[in-house]
Amino acid sequence: MSSTLDIKAKWYEANLKTARESRSKWYEANLE
Repeated sequence: MSSTLDIKAKWYEANLKTARESRSKWYEANLE
C-alpha cells in the first residue's frame, strides 16, 4: 500500500517535470 506521502512525492515530481517542459516550450516559442 502506498502512503499519502509517497503519492504526494510522485505527484510533485510529475508536476515539476510537466512545469519544466512547458516552461522550456514557452521559452523556445518566445525566442523566435
